[in-house]
Amino acid sequence: MIKRRDFLAKTMLLGTAGLTLPIPRIYGATMAPYEGRLLVVIQADGGWDVTSFCDPKVNQAGEMEITHWSRTAEPRTAGNITYAPFANNADFFDKYFERMLVINGVDAQTNAHSTGVLHNWSGRNAEGFPTLTA
Repeated sequence: MIKRRDFLAKTMLLGTAGLTLPIPRIYGATMAPYEGRLLVVIQADGGWDVTSFCDPKVNQAGEMEITHWSRTAEPRTAGNITYAPFANNADFFDKYFERMLVINGVDAQTNAHSTGVLHNWSGRNAEGFPTLTA
């Protein structure tokens, strides 16, 4: 029977021996910068109002105020994309509007936020299916 002290000593030697083995230089490989297309998907939880970004609504006289930015500004356009002018976002839209597709109002066919998130990413209300980003 092996003594506990001998077992621990031999186990520690085996563990540290693995650290001295040569490691392939994969970590040092240089890669060319990615120049392909990117897909940017935003999952804005918490009741984020999409009309504040790419389908702006403005305040109406005599009605409850719905936006702070429309007190002093009007919606702007870049190409055929209308956007709310806040957060210094004009440069973003001016630069990328020709390469953008904005989809507002996706019907997730749900009545709960957690189910809606699941459906929006995978296209199903059941767990275990791959997501758009997979």
